[in-house]
Amino acid sequence: MRVDRRWLWIAGAVAAGIILIAAGVSLSTLLIVVALLACPVSMALGRRGMSPGDAGLACHPGPPKADSAPAATSAAPVARK
Repeated sequence: MRVDRRWLWIAGAVAAGIILIAAGVSLSTLLIVVALLACPVSMALGRRGMSPGDAGLACHPGPPKADSAPAATSAAPVARK
């Protein structure tokens, strides 16, 4: 059985934010850091499970398969007499 740990990560991030604010870090500094990390984190979480066997962080799949290459187009055959 696979456990969804997304809620644990969210709770951990909220707890870390509360601890940093209690330690004296200003809210504006914390919001800037969150804004800078939002894109990479969302890309890493959004790419999970896109294809089997990938680590979840690959931007592009491997090279195309040989059998999926487009067929070469040729001109219409010329009739010879």
